[in-house]
Amino acid sequence: MLLLQRGNDVGIYLASLACGLQNAMVTTYSGSIIRTTHLSGIFTDLGIMLGNRLRGIPLDGRRLLLFILLISGFICGGVTGTLLFRLLHFAALIAPASLAALLAMIYWTYSRGHR
Repeated sequence: MLLLQRGNDVGIYLASLACGLQNAMVTTYSGSIIRTTHLSGIFTDLGIMLGNRLRGIPLDGRRLLLFILLISGFICGGVTGTLLFRLLHFAALIAPASLAALLAMIYWTYSRGHR
């Protein structure tokens, strides 16, 4: 964030690295079968599901709900991020970083209690 605020191009590379790291960690540690940071794959899977529905194959309701929640979260996050950036510029990155840190602490506490 500080590098971005100063106009240093290294900030762009570090922000990109953080996005890739987040995607890799979620996929690796959660055992996820879908990448929650890439909407193109989600829309492809959604299209396949809807196409199958037209062929008479029943929808997987849980997976459909997951896709709708992911797409809604992406849109809400994009709108919120845009509004925060208009107000705070690059300091807006503090919000998702703080949320990620809070969720990490909650998960750490939860996982220690369920060993």
